[in-house]
Amino acid sequence: MRKLGETLRNLPHTRNLTIIAQDPSVKVGGKILTAEVQVPAEELMEGPRGFRVNVIDYDASTGALYQPADLRTGKDGIYRDPYSLENRKRKKDGRRRDAELVGDPKFHAQNIYAIVMRTLARFEFALGRRVAWGSDGHQIHIAPHAFAEANAFIRERTGASSLGTSPANAASPFSLAWRTMSSHTRPRTLF
Repeated sequence: MRKLGETLRNLPHTRNLTIIAQDPSVKVGGKILTAEVQVPAEELMEGPRGFRVNVIDYDASTGALYQPADLRTGKDGIYRDPYSLENRKRKKDGRRRDAELVGDPKFHAQNIYAIVMRTLARFEFALGRRVAWGSDGHQIHIAPHAFAEANAFIRERTGASSLGTSPANAASPFSLAWRTMSSHTRPRTLF
């Protein structure tokens, strides 16, 4: 949390988060295409859980509750991206780095949070105002590994998004099909 003496002028308006920019099966130079995107900055709890988006990584198919991603600010008050290119370059092998991203549920939580927040920010910027979700409440709940099937659905009353996964290959327990589905299903909950 921020110190009480800090003013809004001291706080950044955005933060950068790494996402997988294209289906992981498409490689550029033998590596997965990633991007750092700007999302509105906010104080996050583990999950990540912010004011508008709450990622709860529970898989009902297996009963697994995955460890939440921790995107909280450091003690110095700086927003950090644990999956930034700078942090990943410290590891030697590019393919090993890619395998870690594809197989890491914490990265999946960050990825889905960043995509949803960026999509929401674009809608709000284009409209010139804050928009309400198409459900009760100010927060949507997203489960990036909700069930073992390559599908997604939204609970209209609660605005919860459940994104399915399926084995992508022997090296990765997760398919990243939810990455693309999330950017298409989230705008639907706005209306």
